[in-house]
Amino acid sequence: MNLLKILVFFLLPYTLLWAQKNMIEEIYSQDVFREDFKESSGKFPTEQIGDKFAILLESEDQYFIGTEKSNYTVMVNWENDLTEFELRSVIKMAPEDKLSILPGQTPQIAGIIMQYNPDTQEGLIFEINSFKKYRLIYMKNDSKNRNLTYSKDNDWIKSENLKKNERNEIRIKSKENKFEFYINGELEFKIDLSKKRIDALAAGRFGFHLGPQTKIKIDYLYISASKHYTGRNQLLKLTEEEVKAIITENTKLKDKKKSDEIKEIEELKKVISLVENQLKELHQTNDSLMKQNLELEPFRELMGDNKDFIYTLSKDLENEIKSTTTLKELNKTLIDSIEILHEKQKLFKLEYLKAIESIRKEHKKDTIE
Repeated sequence: MNLLKILVFFLLPYTLLWAQKNMIEEIYSQDVFREDFKESSGKFPTEQIGDKFAILLESEDQYFIGTEKSNYTVMVNWENDLTEFELRSVIKMAPEDKLSILPGQTPQIAGIIMQYNPDTQEGLIFEINSFKKYRLIYMKNDSKNRNLTYSKDNDWIKSENLKKNERNEIRIKSKENKFEFYINGELEFKIDLSKKRIDALAAGRFGFHLGPQTKIKIDYLYISASKHYTGRNQLLKLTEEEVKAIITENTKLKDKKKSDEIKEIEELKKVISLVENQLKELHQTNDSLMKQNLELEPFRELMGDNKDFIYTLSKDLENEIKSTTTLKELNKTLIDSIEILHEKQKLFKLEYLKAIESIRKEHKKDTIE
């Protein structure tokens, strides 16, 4: 017993030193992918397929995915070119009392998919479950999935770092076919795939995989590369002068936009004023028409149900006008005839007087003789 203690005492420092030498020392300081779920970016699908769903909770800045009866996989819409990286995410499983499962019998299972190649169907899945356990799975299309952790519980390993019904931060580092897995800041598990006779994985896609009867909320997904990375996903880095120039230009654009908006508002006010005046005139016209309608109301009552009243009235008026015109013409003819008679009577009287005068002269002549 004392010999064993002595061996442990002497071997422990060497064991710790060996462990430290085999740690991934690379610092992944260059962000290449950041998703906080504050708004839809199109990188994560939102869908409803039968009992499976994936939705963005903008009010909570979370991605909510779940399934009832079968497995469910959600892949990130991002073309990855990294084989060495650091991944960070926060996952929270739904409380079991909110699911239609028997507590303590069927665990929820959530996994992070890494470097999945659709052509070879090869990749890794790091899974955690609601029983505070984890496991690592290697997938390949020409064989069954291979568990890279080992235990009698279907290769699930108990973790003291996982928190039930709480947020759990997962951090994964990868370099030269080696992987380290951290749960809530603590190193949980590391593996060298080369020692498992697994060739270095090609750059592939990331995603999430759920087992049946599982619902999770994801706070974020960050992926970082080393400072020497210059691939297609490198984010733009600017000097202080360039940043200031961009800020100045942005301020100018904002001021111009504000000025344009003020002009648009003034133009809109003019249009509104014009429309208001037109509406006012229209109301006045309507009021005038209403007044005229009221004045014509008695005639409407006279008309009753006779829709031809106006037409009949118009025809009667036309006939009266024609009759009056005829009478006027007849009257004029009569007047003209009377005047002719008067003239003839005057001529007759003159002729009569002339005849009497002539007779009288003749009679007077006879008397003298």
